[in-house]
Amino acid sequence: MKGGKSRSEQCMAADLEVGKRRRHASTVSLRVRNRSEVVNVKRMQPLEPNDSFTSPLLQLRDEELFQRFHQIVEALAQGSRSERLLALKCLRKLLLSDVIPNDTIVNRDICVLVVSSAQTDDACVNGEAAACLGILTESDAHAQYIAEVGCIQALVPLLTRSPGEAEQALWTLASLGAKCVKSREVLLACDVLKPLCDIISLQPPQAVLKNAVWLLSSLTTIPQFSSSVVEHILPILASLLHETDEDILVDSCWCLANLTDYGSAEISLISSYADHMIIKRLADLLASALVPTIVPLLRVFGNMASGPTADVDYIISLDVLPMMCYLLAHQKKATRKEVCWALSNIMAGSRHHIQMCFEANLVPPLVASLQVYEVEVKKEAAWALCNCAKYGTPEQINYLVMHGVVVPLLELLRSPDKELLLVVLEGLRYILEANMVTGYQMEGLHQVPSLIQSHGGIEFLEALLEHQTDLIHEAAGSIIDTIEKGVEEEGGCAVDVSPGCFRF
Repeated sequence: MKGGKSRSEQCMAADLEVGKRRRHASTVSLRVRNRSEVVNVKRMQPLEPNDSFTSPLLQLRDEELFQRFHQIVEALAQGSRSERLLALKCLRKLLLSDVIPNDTIVNRDICVLVVSSAQTDDACVNGEAAACLGILTESDAHAQYIAEVGCIQALVPLLTRSPGEAEQALWTLASLGAKCVKSREVLLACDVLKPLCDIISLQPPQAVLKNAVWLLSSLTTIPQFSSSVVEHILPILASLLHETDEDILVDSCWCLANLTDYGSAEISLISSYADHMIIKRLADLLASALVPTIVPLLRVFGNMASGPTADVDYIISLDVLPMMCYLLAHQKKATRKEVCWALSNIMAGSRHHIQMCFEANLVPPLVASLQVYEVEVKKEAAWALCNCAKYGTPEQINYLVMHGVVVPLLELLRSPDKELLLVVLEGLRYILEANMVTGYQMEGLHQVPSLIQSHGGIEFLEALLEHQTDLIHEAAGSIIDTIEKGVEEEGGCAVDVSPGCFRF
């Protein structure tokens, strides 16, 4: 957090890196084309307008063609231009066959031959070879084969060649890029970004644009883009956010989500671009509730909320909080998890932001999220509510208690998740301390010790005193000490905190 803060604000912000979390270690969704889509789009379609399948070989049934497979391999290795082109077409027919398993025809040597066929001076041969390689990317093992024998290095130059070559190369490169980090690193090492951005900027046919943006979304998961590169692609992404094709829109949103994972510099570039043009558009998209875009959009807003106070102020001004409240009841677990995570960042630090969340009626559904069966959702909801307890005023913490936050938090003390236990223990400690700060005068806070006792919290805490993790048993002991101190200050009876005997 930067800027002119008061001393109290500086103290409160000292450990915000714990409360505010970017998705550095989270799973990034990359769309991978399934076999049915590949077959429907690519089944024996000519790659060039004047290219036709007239050879008698291509009229054979798959089983008959497979019997001549050795001739296909020989033509790929030593044939003339026309023989190699026909061999590639036959190979593509076999690769798309429903009766000939690909494992019976694909090996490393075949992959080498096909990759070499993609590096000729003939557009038809190159395009046909790229199409075969694209089909091979359906299998992880075959994708590894072709990547190891130089497929990426062979196909990147095709992006600047004919439209047919570029389309087929993009399809294959995008598939490889979605497979693994290593492929994406090789793509960036081959300087794929410049021809890729050039293709997108030229407004190509939709099929080409979809594959280009798909590839870009994969590449952005690798945090190797300099600020100048990010600045270069932001105008492209700003334009893509107005596309009507769902795949293009979703992948564009993932590009921005991935870029905001990099850090504060990239978040600032995206936030400030063209007078907040991108962020305004993302808020509009979130309001439209187009399901495939929701998670990447929440990722953007959640990452922005991990930054300066001004960024959080701005996204709140775009009325995203009411939409987040609505999405907390979404049927998909991933959506609810991302909402809770984004809110945990918004609620970490500023009491004003916490109050805005309260006014958007976010506390009741967050408390309800503590009681669902999905552990991931519970954990993120606990982060959000415990951040409120940590950074909120006593009045705000009392509001949490009045809305039933204590009992669900106590239930989470039985969780085996160490990180979750630490978050919940810290939240409970701040709730108890707020009760002491206010002199036990607030109705909700005043009830907390008795709530802990009557709902088995004492037993849960005593059990955690034996936890093998030092931080956990120390935190549990701290809460017991806080309760004992509170009872003594109220003039109540002493509290026995010996093992198994914690009673008022």
